[in-house]
Amino acid sequence: MDSYFIQKSDKTDKKNYRPITVLNTVDKVFEQRLTNQVTEKIDHQFSTNTSAYRKRHSCETALLKLIEDWKSALDNGQLVGIIYTDTSKAFDSVLPALLIRKLKAYNFTEDALALLRSYFEQRQGRVKLGTITSNWQNNRK
Repeated sequence: MDSYFIQKSDKTDKKNYRPITVLNTVDKVFEQRLTNQVTEKIDHQFSTNTSAYRKRHSCETALLKLIEDWKSALDNGQLVGIIYTDTSKAFDSVLPALLIRKLKAYNFTEDALALLRSYFEQRQGRVKLGTITSNWQNNRK
C-alpha cells in the first residue's frame, strides 16, 4: 500500500485512515479482467433490486429506487420506516476466505477459486504517510 485516505475529519485519529492500494499496470489489467469475468458469470443471478457490485448501479441508483418506493408507499397510505447503518468501513472487513466460499456457492470452478486464493494470500502491502513508510506485511485477513 503506497498511500492513504482519510474517511473522517479528525486527522489525528488513526482509525479515520485506511490504505489505498496503488496497483501496477499488470495488477490493474488482471483486476479488470477478473471483474469482467466474475460479473459476466454471476450478474444474472442477482435480484434486479441489487445495486452493489454491478455495472450501471451505484449508491445513487439504489437511493433513487428507495426514494421512489417510499414515495409510492406514502401515496398509497402506507407507513415507511427506515433503519440506517454506517457501512463506511464495510469493504475493509471482507474476509477473502468468506468471499471464496461465496464464489464456490455460485459454482465457480476449483481452478478459478485457486487463482483467487493465490491472489488474496500471496500479496504484501505497506503504508506510506508523508515521509514515513511501514514495513511490508502480508495482506491476509
